[in-house]
Amino acid sequence: MSKSNGTPRPISPILRSIGAVTIAARTTRLVPKKAFVVNTGKGARVKIAYVDPEFIAWFGDKIEKPTGKTTLRYQIFTRPAAFAQAVQENRDIGFVTKTTPGELFSMLAKQPDGPKSPAGPLATNDYANLFEMDDISGIPRLVNVFWRFRGNGWNVYAREKSLSIQWCNGHQLFSRVSCRRSDARPPRPRR
Repeated sequence: MSKSNGTPRPISPILRSIGAVTIAARTTRLVPKKAFVVNTGKGARVKIAYVDPEFIAWFGDKIEKPTGKTTLRYQIFTRPAAFAQAVQENRDIGFVTKTTPGELFSMLAKQPDGPKSPAGPLATNDYANLFEMDDISGIPRLVNVFWRFRGNGWNVYAREKSLSIQWCNGHQLFSRVSCRRSDARPPRPRR
């Protein structure tokens, strides 16, 4: 509760759900350092203007095996908050926040030319698209992807999850909806 004029009032949620996106099954493995390559030319599969060296150091050699179809939900920040606060709010209501470089790359491939691509869930207006991902060592990291206003490609950054930047209204957080809790196991089929 927060107090205003001595009267307690509820604290508004940090995030508001705005949609979900289905990520198609991937039949090949993905190696981030081979997928997330700076290339803004005509032949680029995805126009990427910058890849942070920390992203390559933490995720570059992480090999992702083929995966089944997944669904990510995306939410918009309704007030300034740190990334860790937004992630905790999602966990408090029982959602799994962690995503993968492969899911991110699939989304980028559907919006390869940013604002010139067909509309998709990734913001292309200089606002951040935020993801929590485990790096090659299993350490959770903040991955921030955005298209600069008047830019010519996506910018991909990786930071410590505890980064205290206040993300303001309009930035987005992506999280998995395929299961409700990270410790949940799917029920065993009855025989």
